[in-house]
Amino acid sequence: MKNYDFVIVGGGIAGLSLGYELSASSRLLVLEQEDAPGYHTTGRSAAIYSELMLEPTLLSLAVESKRFFIDPPNLFAQTPLVKTCGCLFVGGSKDKQNIEAACQRMNDLGVECQVIDGDDIAKRVPVARQHADAVFCGLFEPNAMRIDVDQLMQSYVKGITARGGVIAKKAAVLALEKSANQWVITTSKGPFSASTLINAAGAWGDRIAELAGVAPMGLDPRRRTMITFDAPQDYDITSWPPLGDFNGSYYYMPDAGQLAGSLSDETPSPPCDAQPEEIDIATAAYTIEQNTHLEIKKINHSWAGLRTFAPDRLPVIGPDPEDKHFFWCVGQGGSGIETAPALSKLAARIALNDEAEAMAAGIGVDLELLSPARFR
Repeated sequence: MKNYDFVIVGGGIAGLSLGYELSASSRLLVLEQEDAPGYHTTGRSAAIYSELMLEPTLLSLAVESKRFFIDPPNLFAQTPLVKTCGCLFVGGSKDKQNIEAACQRMNDLGVECQVIDGDDIAKRVPVARQHADAVFCGLFEPNAMRIDVDQLMQSYVKGITARGGVIAKKAAVLALEKSANQWVITTSKGPFSASTLINAAGAWGDRIAELAGVAPMGLDPRRRTMITFDAPQDYDITSWPPLGDFNGSYYYMPDAGQLAGSLSDETPSPPCDAQPEEIDIATAAYTIEQNTHLEIKKINHSWAGLRTFAPDRLPVIGPDPEDKHFFWCVGQGGSGIETAPALSKLAARIALNDEAEAMAAGIGVDLELLSPARFR
């Protein structure tokens, strides 16, 4: 049985980014139950880097991650990881005061954004249907970026293997047990052992904990549905920013020559290979039509993914209070990709006992707000 310092359960962005950081100095194995890393949530993400509307802890992690996205380590990625696109949230006349307050709050936190009127919205996204109830004013963030998720994920994979780490695919975890201060992990690819087991299993995080005899965190997987449809032929959509409703009822954006959209839904779901439901597909198309001049004649593609939240909607990072060799890295919700570089570096420092508090203080993060101990 091969032994490792760390075995990570989960090959999404949480497991891959943490694996990349740990593999620089540790014997590491990442277990992915599917055919390829990132099959579930990571590979189905819209992947916008936006600092608007983020809770302060997540904002601090995102700002630190931005440095990595813009200037990654030498030879990490073959092409740029991000491209500036801007981001726009729109609301009705009744939302104007809240939009202005949100803008001031974000400005105070160092986020560059501005309130714009309906005419400015129309210049940026001409198909937005102006009306007092929903598209009257907006909050625009000029420096928002599209993240190349596939490039980011593959760069983490290559980085792990280049550093001597191992990624095992089709390696579903069947059993977990502790023996002589070592974890024995029985998988569909055979048994492995490790000093520390890292739970980065996303929606399956509580199930992995229960297999290990560790109390669950109360994780809450939520399904989100996406659709794509043809863009209008008489517009150049390449410069349009992603546009979303300020109150979170829909968004749409350019996507590889067509438009992608969503209800911004958060439907409770068990851990599963999430699939879109017809009612969600139809409602997304209808809601977007009602707030634009678009006529969606055909859905080109639809899919769904699970975003998993802890009870307080902040990530859970660190050793379990009852077993310091069971390490949590779950609950990233909808911010897993845009916070991955900073969160993984912080998690690695915690796991290695390497001045994590100093890093956290330097980026403005309170480790207690992320610790599993807050739920015990």
